[in-house]
Amino acid sequence: MPVSQGSGGTGIPGAVLKAWVRMTSAGAFVAGFNVTSTARSATGSYTVTFTSAMSGTGYMVRFSPSSSAGSDAPVGKLGTASTAAVAAVYSAVFNASGTLLTDMGGVWEFYE
Repeated sequence: MPVSQGSGGTGIPGAVLKAWVRMTSAGAFVAGFNVTSTARSATGSYTVTFTSAMSGTGYMVRFSPSSSAGSDAPVGKLGTASTAAVAAVYSAVFNASGTLLTDMGGVWEFYE
């Protein structure tokens, strides 16, 4: 489905949602679309395996944390080890001094 700016859009003109997944901080799959499996590989590091691969490695990701981190900062990003078939993602909570506090589950959206 094409997603564009405006009511409920991503604000990324022309971006198309290709996959999404909700997973726990332990890496357990909860729900999703175009995702075969998820796994936690280390503190804050996860892999997401797509059912149908992306067209390349130039896809974008958006992370929505599953809970509030209070005054601490939740971070979600796409790792450099990502391929068209498997996304290496990172999500965690850091305090103001940059210390890793905990893993964080949530919803990941993948766009091309």
